[in-house]
Amino acid sequence: MTPPVVPLTEAAILLGMNRETLRQQVRRGKVSASKIDGHWYVDVSAIPSMAGSLSGTPPSAMNGSVNGAVASASAPLSTDSTVESVLVTQLTSENQVLRDDVAFLRDELRRKDELLRAEQDTRRREVQELHVLLQRAQAQIPMPTAAAQQPDDSDEQPSAQQPRHRRWWWPSATAQ
Repeated sequence: MTPPVVPLTEAAILLGMNRETLRQQVRRGKVSASKIDGHWYVDVSAIPSMAGSLSGTPPSAMNGSVNGAVASASAPLSTDSTVESVLVTQLTSENQVLRDDVAFLRDELRRKDELLRAEQDTRRREVQELHVLLQRAQAQIPMPTAAAQQPDDSDEQPSAQQPRHRRWWWPSATAQ
């Protein structure tokens, strides 16, 4: 069975030291740790003995348990809870700003939709009016009668047309 492990950052908090300092200890081999999926994890069983040797207090003063390390490292945990509460407050205010922005944008969309509907209604009315005007104009144009469409037989039939020659603007060499 493998011993329980905690992330390197959490172990640094429990020990009351900087994360980079603990990382250096791991690199030097003074702290037993393993890398899992690209993250460093420190062996929990080594934390009480590390706390005594690194901070200068004997391990027996910590009752030889992880709980003793947590009790002695209560000061760093309180700063973390303060940082967490500040972050929560910031995120809450940012969420509220985003909610306000979304509400504003929804109102703008409703307003633009109303403007588009009004514009579409105006265009429909204009098209209907144009259809009415077109029908009136077509009614005023006289319809061609059958007599006007048939050509008179008395007129001369047009003779076969001569092919049209294109006139050249520049004289050709043969014309000179």
